[in-house]
Formats: sequence, structure tokens, C-alpha cells
Amino acid sequence: MTDNKVINTSKDLDEKNIKETLKLIFSSISNKFVNCKHLFSEDYINITKVGDMTTLNIWIDIVETPDFIKNLECEPLEYFKLSINNDLAYVIFSLKTEFKNDQNNTEYKLSSGHLAILKKIDNLWKLECLQESSRRPTNNAPRICIDSSHIKTAIEGKKNNTQQDVSNTNVKISSNN
Repeated sequence: MTDNKVINTSKDLDEKNIKETLKLIFSSISNKFVNCKHLFSEDYINITKVGDMTTLNIWIDIVETPDFIKNLECEPLEYFKLSINNDLAYVIFSLKTEFKNDQNNTEYKLSSGHLAILKKIDNLWKLECLQESSRRPTNNAPRICIDSSHIKTAIEGKKNNTQQDVSNTNVKISSNN
């Protein structure tokens, strides 16, 4: 007789814990990560969307919002790649952020792409490094995904323009021999 129970491997458990770690971190943005500072490594580095690098305390100051901004939701939306090698992991995912500006009573829904590197320290996955993309509104922008149709369309347009430019250009080659 065969046992039909699913046995979680160590890797399955690590993947689950990594996803839970990221979810807890991002859901804690509105309260300055009070409940999850232990989930960041001591030498955490954040790479902002403009390429600046910050430590955890500076990053918390950056994402801290004024009182009139209410974070409604912030959580990983979709995981595109999760790779674990012993005590290091990297994750590529999209993040959904929703917040409300009480001054003008406007709600915003944004998405962004992220690359996270985590390190297993004392049997706990901790965020070592995070790189963010620019955020974009989810209501009028294509969904963040790998090789999206708007990227493929832009590439095709570029290829067509390049071929057209080359075919319409007369190039004179001279030799100085």
C-alpha cells in the first residue's frame, strides 16, 4: 500500500519560508518594519530605482510616508524566479502596492519589479539585498511579466526602423590605401 501524503523537502520548506519572509517585510512598510526588522541582515543594502544604495535605516526613512498617505496593501504579486543554493537565494518577483492619499481622497495602485537576495542566518531567511524598479500604475500600464507583449512590440518596431534606415541609407566606403 502506498502512502499518498506529500512530503515537503527542505527546498520546498525554504521556498515557502522565503515567500513568507518577503510577504511579511512588504506588508510591514506602513509601520516602519517594526515587526520584521529581524528579517533583514545586519549589512542589508537596498538599491533604489535610480541606482542609489542605502542601508536599512535610510531605506526605512525613504519608504516612510507622511500621515496623510495610508498604505492599504503592499505584497509580492507574482514570483518569476526563485533559486536556492545552500544558504543563499535570489528571487525575482513583482510587487503590488496600493495606498490612499487622504488629502485628495485618491487611491493609487502600482506595481514594480524586484530582485531580492536572501541569506539563511541561524536557520532564518534574511533579506540581504533588494533592488527595485520604478513603479507604474496598474490601471493603464501593462502587467509586469517576463517578455511582455509591449516589450516585444517595441523590439519589433526597433528592428523594422533599423532595417528601414539601413535600406534607405547610401553609404560610401572609401579606402585610404
